[in-house]
Amino acid sequence: MVPGLRSEGARSPVYNSEDEEFSIEMHHGGFFMGNGVNRAYVDGRVSWFDHCESDSWSLLWVDDFIEELGYEKSDNTKIYWLLHGKQLSDGLRRVKCDADTNSIVALVPRV
Repeated sequence: MVPGLRSEGARSPVYNSEDEEFSIEMHHGGFFMGNGVNRAYVDGRVSWFDHCESDSWSLLWVDDFIEELGYEKSDNTKIYWLLHGKQLSDGLRRVKCDADTNSIVALVPRV
């Protein structure tokens, strides 16, 4: 199945333990404020992309998702991901290359 934006109100897919697919929750359209334990992401929206595939997951997919959400990717665009179970103050990581997306997909079977 091709990865794609989940329609608003649609149910999330059910993946089994043998699946190499996963869903990505993307927060966008907001901004960070505060520092350390007081850091927050405010005024954003949440969108889900389903049927992402572990073996083809890369920064190119992230770029496609950004465009699908209506944003223009530029050199100034910064993408972050949050380690599962962590807070913004200690788990926020920058996504700059495929090594970073590989780190994300390495957690898929465990989350």
